[in-house]
Amino acid sequence: MKIVNIESFPIRVSNNSDKGRKINTKNINTAMLANTELSDKSDSYNNSKNITEPKRHLEIKSMDSYETIVKDMGEYYIDEGSNTSIYSKSHETTVVKIETDTGIIGWGEAQSPVSPNTSATIIKDIVTPLTIGKNI
Repeated sequence: MKIVNIESFPIRVSNNSDKGRKINTKNINTAMLANTELSDKSDSYNNSKNITEPKRHLEIKSMDSYETIVKDMGEYYIDEGSNTSIYSKSHETTVVKIETDTGIIGWGEAQSPVSPNTSATIIKDIVTPLTIGKNI
């Protein structure tokens, strides 16, 4: 099977549920640790999945990237503890769509906090030319 199409587009979703970034502290890492409501439930989920699937051969047919205008509305802040990290007050990511020559469509995510257009550009300009028509 070969990949025939890849599309990606950056998105921004309001970050109202991220309680760690709403704690009054100068350092984001301290803020995340200070929030007792945060828990990592992904470990128990991942450990419960012991499924082995056979490898498939897919070929990429085509690939597209959808870029959207993401305005900087002053929704970024600097980690004052280090003055080297920039954080967004929104969830910013790039959604990726991959299509195979057999019609299978898969959706994924290319995380790039603060600059989802960067991920979309990398997918469009680098990943797409390297993967279209290749067996997977």
